[in-house]
Amino acid sequence: MPTDKSQSLSLVPQLISLFFSEILKLMDNTNQEVASPPQQFFNKQTSIPNSKYAKLFIILLILLLTIGISAYFLQSRTSPITNVSQTEPPTSTASLTPTILPSPRSTITPTPRTKKLNIEQLKTYIKEAKNIGEVKSHLQQFLNEYDMTVQIDNFKHPSYAEISPLDALDLGKLTTYSLLFINEWKKYPADYVKNSRIAGIVLGKNLRVSGTSRAAMPDSESKLLYLDIIDSSNTNYVQGVIHHEYYHLIEYNYFGSFYYKDPVWSSFNDPTFKYYGSGADAYADSNYTEKEHPVKGFASFYALYALEEDKAETYSYIMRSNFYKKLLEWIKTDEILAKKVNYLKQFMKDHSLEIDEDYFTKISL
Repeated sequence: MPTDKSQSLSLVPQLISLFFSEILKLMDNTNQEVASPPQQFFNKQTSIPNSKYAKLFIILLILLLTIGISAYFLQSRTSPITNVSQTEPPTSTASLTPTILPSPRSTITPTPRTKKLNIEQLKTYIKEAKNIGEVKSHLQQFLNEYDMTVQIDNFKHPSYAEISPLDALDLGKLTTYSLLFINEWKKYPADYVKNSRIAGIVLGKNLRVSGTSRAAMPDSESKLLYLDIIDSSNTNYVQGVIHHEYYHLIEYNYFGSFYYKDPVWSSFNDPTFKYYGSGADAYADSNYTEKEHPVKGFASFYALYALEEDKAETYSYIMRSNFYKKLLEWIKTDEILAKKVNYLKQFMKDHSLEIDEDYFTKISL
């Protein structure tokens, strides 16, 4: 049996030819013998009667077979294909996933969200929490959106720092700080945080770095952000600390150092300007002040101490609602600061699919 349709169809003209040849034989010689079938089909050789009518019967039989076979193969040729071999390659389809060009130092990963977290409801649960374990559980639910963890007890700290775990007496302060943290952290798109590769936060008390009390500290090895929750009375300060120290961790994860000497950033400053020293020097400087926008090009007095502090301070001003509004006013007449603000905003846009110019307006409302 032919396996190809074209081969099968080629039998049709052969059968038709056989039909007409038999008619010619009948017309030429009505007394011709018909060959016996092969021996395997019959026990003995037989003879078909030499009859005009017998031959006519055979010709009619061949005609019917020809018509039947022709109809079968013509139907097969026009019928739709209902079974495709599994070895046949699938038909290619255009991808619906947008092509994302990686930024110079990261690959943007889209972060689909199957269900939007009800943050206001979560904050209510935190306010009603009966112990620090419940607060931690609700805070962890919030941080799951960012693939981050939260630790409040049984944690380790780096050798250069000290921080004490929280206990039952710290419930009130933990509740206040957690609510403040959520209000600030919810500003960040999930993909931005994930691309920064921060592992989580540690909430504790009595944080000291190299013997000096600190409100927060980023750790490069664990990629954790350590936060002291005890004094959250100065809301503006705590908000700034969260974003400021987070940016230090961003710098390390993207550029490999907390003290990355960004040549582009340096080019914004006046060629004659020199930073005061380091951020640590501010703690021992009797002339230190909390003055904002002390000179052109700098958002705060602390920004004058080191390039890395300048960037972190400018970043924290961008991320705090009232302070971003101040920046917008300052940069109208401060070209240097305007360059720095736009530089950091572009950095953020490059590392998140959700951050555009409208984003900064929305978080400042």
